[in-house]
Amino acid sequence: SNLQSLAVALRAMPEPELLDDVAEAMVTTDTSFFRDTTPFLDLVNVAMPALLQTRAKQKRLRIWSCGCGTGQEAWSIAMALKNMHPQLMGWHIDIVATDLSHTALDFAAQATYAQFEVQRGLSVKDLLTWFDPVGKKWRVKDDLRRMVSFESFNLIYDEMPYDRVFDIVLFRHVMDDFESDARKNALEKVSDTLADDGFLFLGPGESPAALSWQDSPVMALPENPGLYVLGETVLFDQDTVAQ
Repeated sequence: SNLQSLAVALRAMPEPELLDDVAEAMVTTDTSFFRDTTPFLDLVNVAMPALLQTRAKQKRLRIWSCGCGTGQEAWSIAMALKNMHPQLMGWHIDIVATDLSHTALDFAAQATYAQFEVQRGLSVKDLLTWFDPVGKKWRVKDDLRRMVSFESFNLIYDEMPYDRVFDIVLFRHVMDDFESDARKNALEKVSDTLADDGFLFLGPGESPAALSWQDSPVMALPENPGLYVLGETVLFDQDTVAQ
């Protein structure tokens, strides 16, 4: 195809700015609030009960939304956690949202969405609780915005800072844009940032096994499709944690 020919030509004579422009044009950034629903239920009902126990002393969580597009996933994470109040009273939560698209990141950082965008996945309750009306649009409230930072990051070419360790990584609807080798490398890079007792969320139909990542210590949770843990992760019953 013309795109493949262009990619080959760019690899032969790489120009960073042009590479970024082409990558941005080829990557899908379409998304919505609480996309697929289930991962956010599993975040609250599976991952968080465990982390509330294992991080009880530090009272700090680091979460990575990798391939965040125009920001809806990151804001959805923040809303899901804020809605857990008062269980997270006194906790410090950092949500790092990355994408290679500068256009998408600029949009996400503005935290302002049109009516049709907030109608995709947001309940009326969450809209009225976490957004302020601005003209005909809706702007994310400062309480959520303080939890999220947006950064440019290219999984293929950029190296993650060595001191970055995350308790939860959401790497969803990203790998469809990659060739098989790039998928494997991206997954390995993502897993290297995951805490030994952390949680990895992949998109529907995405899995380490399907991508020939058989040597990975990542294990699937059969009752929670798309959710993976490392060998040292201990699960807790939500009812027990809530007591």
